[in-house]
Amino acid sequence: MGAGPWRQWADVLRIPGDRGGDRDHHRGAGDHEHRRHRGAGDPRRDRENRQDLSRYACRDEGQTLGIYIVAVAALFFLAFAFFAVGQASVLRNSSQTAADAAALAAARGGRDGIEGKFLDALKAGDLGTLKGLLNGTGIDGTGACAAAGTYAAGNGAEVTGCPGTNSPLSYTVGVRTLGTVGKSVVKGTEDIHATSKATAVIAPRCTDVHKGPNAIIFTCTAGELSVDPTASNFKLNLAEFFSVHLSE
Repeated sequence: MGAGPWRQWADVLRIPGDRGGDRDHHRGAGDHEHRRHRGAGDPRRDRENRQDLSRYACRDEGQTLGIYIVAVAALFFLAFAFFAVGQASVLRNSSQTAADAAALAAARGGRDGIEGKFLDALKAGDLGTLKGLLNGTGIDGTGACAAAGTYAAGNGAEVTGCPGTNSPLSYTVGVRTLGTVGKSVVKGTEDIHATSKATAVIAPRCTDVHKGPNAIIFTCTAGELSVDPTASNFKLNLAEFFSVHLSE
């Protein structure tokens, strides 16, 4: 019974929540807070954190730089590849121009090669020979391929073939450019030449011929054509009797 009052006073003086476990809890929380503040102000810890951040930043910058280099290299490759394609297209157009010019030159050369035969037949009044020449008979292509070679060379190419046909009377000329595409990112372009072909036709403008009182009369698409080879001012122009054009 003597201990009763003292126990009551002890209970009264005890701070609520100030039990052993509570004291340990408060002490642990305080220690944790103290360590947190101490760690936050620790220069060594701050330096380590900054070093970690620097390593992450350097790693990101290195990855970005690598991607940038690859992208720029790809763009340069595409640019040079498109340039090579453009060069090839220009060379191809040049070869086709040379082929067209050479084919027309061959056809004109073949037509003009019969000038002597045509003039002799006119003067002699040889209607059979004149009709044969209008139909393509006797046009042997003398000088045709030589003319084609001259025009091809003038357009930076060389003739690779110059066959003629009789139905219709025409010349098909193949050419090869003297120049190449040139060096590029595409392997082997420095050895690539452009090739093209073109066909030119010699078409008669007149379909029949007969003798008139004082001249030879040709029946042509534009009407009758009267020719007097004995006239002092007469000059034979085969373009009046034959047209030359590229085949479609």
